[in-house]
Amino acid sequence: ENNIDSDKAHAAYIHTLANAAAEYRIRSLADRQKLAQSAITALQNLRKKRQKQRLEISAPIGPPSSVVTNAALRACALAGAPDLCLQLFQESKTQRDAALDSGASYASELAPDFESYLWTMRAMSKGSIPNPGDKCLDLLADAAKRGISPNPSLCAAVLEGLALQANSAELASELIAEMDQREIKLTANGVAALVRCLAKSENRPDAAIELFHRHMNQYGDSSTLWIAALDANRMQIHSCKDNDNAPALQSALNTAQSLVAQAPQHCWVQVAVARVLAATGDWESVCSIC
Repeated sequence: ENNIDSDKAHAAYIHTLANAAAEYRIRSLADRQKLAQSAITALQNLRKKRQKQRLEISAPIGPPSSVVTNAALRACALAGAPDLCLQLFQESKTQRDAALDSGASYASELAPDFESYLWTMRAMSKGSIPNPGDKCLDLLADAAKRGISPNPSLCAAVLEGLALQANSAELASELIAEMDQREIKLTANGVAALVRCLAKSENRPDAAIELFHRHMNQYGDSSTLWIAALDANRMQIHSCKDNDNAPALQSALNTAQSLVAQAPQHCWVQVAVARVLAATGDWESVCSIC
């Protein structure tokens, strides 16, 4: 760390920390967030080193470029540390704005760029933070002010944030309308997030299942979309039982039978299948999946 001055080398090291932080199945949240903090520390150490060099040789040496900052933002996102990610993002904005105001030649190399916004938005849906959808919408608007136009990936990240926020279906619908106007396509993750918005935020599982069927031919190999649809169907079944609606329940059970029969064998999809089967009362099939 002390002898290597390359942005790419530091970024590669931080990406290694990020990959380890992403291993949520084998690491605790606390351990993953320690890795994110290590990524930020590595970035800060490089910043201090560059600042010292700048003072010693009086040359226009800039802070670490967006390549390094974005690696640290990715580490925070994958570690489930949205607060750390937002803090780092705001610091990078302040740093870039100061460089632009001073006319520094390296200003254009600094974060935030497109990837900075993307990882910060993704971080909002990776941890526990209030109103993640609203924060993503604010980030999308801020990106537009900086000349970064909405695209499928950014919009999908916003929808993922909205899916975790109560009563966000209307906000999601407004974003979809804007995407249609700009001819921005929905990604598989975007459709999955929208399915969750309909099923969870507004308790409209019927509409969520309908949306899934509309995109099934295009994104039928997406495990994320399948999990969202199966979860929506499970909610549909519970809703029908709670409201004592026999005809709707039979329709939901028919949907369950169809989804379970077609669901991919992906591990986490099968977990969602087991949850649906549990909702139907078919415990024997649940046990066979286990």
